[in-house]
Amino acid sequence: MELDPIAIPDPIITEIDTPTEDPDTPPDGGYGWVIIFVCFIHTFWINLWAGSWGILQAALLRTTLKGSSLSALSFVGSLGVALGPALGIPAIRIVRIIGARAGMTIGIVIYGLGCLASSWAVGSLVGLFFACGVSYGIGSAFTDTLYNTLPVLWFKKRLGLANGIVKLGGSFGALVGAVSVGYLTEGIGVAWTFRILGIASLLTGIPTALLIKDRGAPPEYPVKWSVFRDACFSWHFAAGAVGIFPIYAPTFFLPYINNALGFSNSTSIATLACLLVSRLIYSRDMRVIA
Repeated sequence: MELDPIAIPDPIITEIDTPTEDPDTPPDGGYGWVIIFVCFIHTFWINLWAGSWGILQAALLRTTLKGSSLSALSFVGSLGVALGPALGIPAIRIVRIIGARAGMTIGIVIYGLGCLASSWAVGSLVGLFFACGVSYGIGSAFTDTLYNTLPVLWFKKRLGLANGIVKLGGSFGALVGAVSVGYLTEGIGVAWTFRILGIASLLTGIPTALLIKDRGAPPEYPVKWSVFRDACFSWHFAAGAVGIFPIYAPTFFLPYINNALGFSNSTSIATLACLLVSRLIYSRDMRVIA
């Protein structure tokens, strides 16, 4: 008896669901460390200016601006520091259009060119007002917003470490600025000190800014003015505004006070360096890294 052949069914090919990486999930490493390095460099330069402005201010009052008042000249530095956060919202909206790479490049170019322009304005208080104060404020508005938002786009689990490294760059910048700017103003003058800061920031800032890869637009946070109706929020906001003064006031005025008391420039540098070293050791950023 002849048996009918048994039909063998075709193999059923099933698709195995494989987990796919969410493009919106931060990679937590990889090229993100290059982004952190870029932010480190740019934070270094922004905080170098803020940390050494007191020494520049004292040198200007000793040399090219002998007849100017301390209050008028200190307004140049305070304007630059205040404009950075004040222009942060417009800056981040521009960055969402042009991209992070272009935004960081614009920030460091304005910063560097402002330092170069300040070297030719050392004899004019009005000139320093625009060349130094306004340019620093606009440049730092771009860089501040970016080195505070870029780590969020690239890191999640290691975000604390990434932010700590970025802020560490600012601490090093302030410390290096206090020492180097002090000796530069004494050795080659204020004008050439500004030129060196401008050239060095452009030579290191532009190439590193071009390393940035855009990984989506920075998150958009709408401004909700209604939160000021909350008394608790308004109280904390005012406390934060007042509490920020101890960060900048000593670095701005310690060198001038030392000069008024008859101390040498080296003593002013050492005093300011000790202050900045203590901040570096006891700052929250170092505890995050530890």
